[in-house]
Formats: sequence, structure tokens, C-alpha cells
Amino acid sequence: MGQTDLDLRQNLHHIYIQDDFKVNSKLTLNLGLRWEYDQWPHHIRGRLAGFDTLTGQFFWASTNPVTGQPANVRPEVADPRYKNFAPRIGFAYRLANKTTIRSSYGIFYNSNFSWEWSDSRGNWPFSVSDALTGLNIG
Repeated sequence: MGQTDLDLRQNLHHIYIQDDFKVNSKLTLNLGLRWEYDQWPHHIRGRLAGFDTLTGQFFWASTNPVTGQPANVRPEVADPRYKNFAPRIGFAYRLANKTTIRSSYGIFYNSNFSWEWSDSRGNWPFSVSDALTGLNIG
């Protein structure tokens, strides 16, 4: 009962810079840095809600339709993260004319928050779950 839609919106801003450095005739380094601001998703009608197991309290992102209380969390529920810096480094080393060794390392961040927040939809106070079973089980 209620509305369990997942109409989420999210803004993603990413900047990436990189350059190649030829150290000598055999070794090339590739260095890069990525910065990501991934806004947490927000429901377009403010219907994100859930239960915080750490505090033992319910939270909701817009006026509670049952009690009339105002929102007790921000529309995105979680605070934004501005420190997602992701360095990248790679190298190519030529052993012989037809043989090259390549390797790389990087840090990556997850931008797919829709899946992670999908369990915050359809919770009290915006809808109620009801599980029905047959009376003649046996």
C-alpha cells in the first residue's frame, strides 16, 4: 500500500587529467588524477525513508504524511563527499622490439547509487508492506 516508485535523480561531476612521460627509450610512464563529485540520489518527491539501525530511529526526507513531522534528514539522506580523488599510474617497458611489459594501478569509486538506495523506497511512512499467506496451509 502506498507509493513505492523509485524516481531518483542524481548529479555526477568528474574531472580527469593525465599525461605520458617518456623516461627513456624503453620506459614510458602514464600519470593521471581523477576527481569525482557524486551527489547521492534524491527522490523527486522526497519519498526516501528508512530505519537507522545505529540510532534505532526512523528517518524520512520530506514531511511525514502520518505524523506531520518535518523531514529529519537531507533530501539525499547522506552527506555529500567532496574528497573522492582517484590517482592512476601506469607504465610500459619495452624488453625487446616485439615484447613490452605493461602494468597499471588506479583507485575507482562507485557512481551507481540507485541500486544501493533502492531499499530506501517503499518504507514507512510512505508505504506499508503486507505479506499475506493462505489460511489452508498444510
